[in-house]
Amino acid sequence: MPGTQGADAVRDDLATMFCKRVAMKTKKGKTELEEIRLAEREIVEALIGNYRTVLKHIDAGGPAQYSRSGPGSFVILPISTPW
Repeated sequence: MPGTQGADAVRDDLATMFCKRVAMKTKKGKTELEEIRLAEREIVEALIGNYRTVLKHIDAGGPAQYSRSGPGSFVILPISTPW
């Protein structure tokens, strides 16, 4: 049909612009999500460090005394039973 070539080109250009915009938004969203994850990880590690410090002051002979000093390092100790 005559005249549809122009409409097809406009539609293709519009689809291309839409795809580029979606790709740009997706990339920006992934970057922002990674920044949020890193910030949350820092907060969690700080909280764990603070909790470990509190435990060391409260329970001098407890499991917190035997853990490594770095954040995120945990020690699993066996549960002792009274019998």
